[in-house]
Amino acid sequence: MLNSEKTMFALNDVKDEHLESARAMLGYQTGKRKRRFGKKRIIAFALAAALLMGLGVTAYAVGVHGGFFRNAFGTGVPGREGKSVDVTDPEGNVITVEQYPAEERADMEEGRAEELIGAYVSAIGQSVTLGDYSFTVREVAVDENGNGAVTVDIENPKGHGLTPEGGFVGDAVPDPWFGYSVHGSKGTRISSHDRAAAEGYSETHISFVYSITPAQPLAPEEDIILRFGVYSKDNSQEEAEITIPAAERIPTVGYSTEGLTAWISPIGMRLCFEDAYNDGKYEEYLIRELVIVYQDGGSYVVKNADTVNYMSAVLDPEDRGVQQITFNRLVDVDTIQEIRLRVIHNSTHGETEASYTIS
Repeated sequence: MLNSEKTMFALNDVKDEHLESARAMLGYQTGKRKRRFGKKRIIAFALAAALLMGLGVTAYAVGVHGGFFRNAFGTGVPGREGKSVDVTDPEGNVITVEQYPAEERADMEEGRAEELIGAYVSAIGQSVTLGDYSFTVREVAVDENGNGAVTVDIENPKGHGLTPEGGFVGDAVPDPWFGYSVHGSKGTRISSHDRAAAEGYSETHISFVYSITPAQPLAPEEDIILRFGVYSKDNSQEEAEITIPAAERIPTVGYSTEGLTAWISPIGMRLCFEDAYNDGKYEEYLIRELVIVYQDGGSYVVKNADTVNYMSAVLDPEDRGVQQITFNRLVDVDTIQEIRLRVIHNSTHGETEASYTIS
C-alpha cells in the first residue's frame, strides 16, 4: 500500500488494511436545523459560480463533471467481491477470516448529479514537483460535514512502480517512492483513503481519488492541505504541500430520532449519538448495519455483515459517539424515505445491541 496516513476506522470494526450562496434552495434547510424525512420536498441546488470564483477557485457550468462523478462517486472505480482466507490457530483449528468485505459501486444520471453537487465541484489545477514526481490536484468537492473527495494526478517519467491495485510491482519498493497525507489548516485530523481511478493508469501516470473524512469537525473557513512526499531508502525525503482553499460546501440536512442525529449530504453523513458520554462514563457505538432507503423502494446498503460501500469512515477520537462517513456513490437526498441503523453499544455496563430508524 502507499506510504500514506490512513487513520480511518471503517465504521469501527473493519480494520485499517481493509480499506473520512448555493444554499438558496427552495425548501432545503441547512446548518444546525433538524427535520424529518417527508416534511418538505428538497429542490435542486442553485449555482454558486460567483462565490467560488471569488474564493480563488473555479466552478464549472452544469454538464462538465462527468469524469469527477464517475471516478469519485460512481462506476469509474470498479467494486470488488468479498475475499476470505483460511488460517490455522495455535491449536491446529482452521478458521476462515474475511479480509476484504464486498464493495459495490452505483452510478447516477449525470444531469441529476450536476443538480445535486455540480455547483460545488471546484477546479484546483495546482501542481508541485519533487524529483521525478509531479503531483497535480485537479478537482475537489466537500460538504458541510467536512466529507469530500479530491482527484490527483501523479506523473513519473521513470515509472511510479505501482500496480493498479495500489501495491508495488513485484513487491519491490522503488527508490524513491511517494506518499501523501491530508490535513486541515487549523489542525483538524483528516483520514484519506486512496482509490485508483479507472482513467489514465500507466507505468508513468496514475490518477487517484482521495476521500476526505475528518476525524474532528472541519471549520467552515478551514482550508484542506494535501502534503506530498518522496522518500528514499536512505531515509532522505522531500515534501511539498498544496492547499485547497475553503470554498462553499455542499449543504447538509439534519434528521433526528431519539438519541441520534444524522447530518447527510449527497456525498456523506455525520452520525451523532447523543449519550456517548452519559454521566461522564466512556461509551461508544459500533455500527453493524447502515441502510438508506429511498421512496421508490430501492436502498443503499452503506454497511452490513458482508458489504462495505463507502470510501472511508472515521470515529472522532475525542467523542466516540460521532462518526463521519464518505460515500462511494452520490445519494439523491430528495428521495430518501428513511435511514436504518443497527449498532453495538459498548459502555461500562457491557455490550448491548440497539436499532434506530429515522423516517
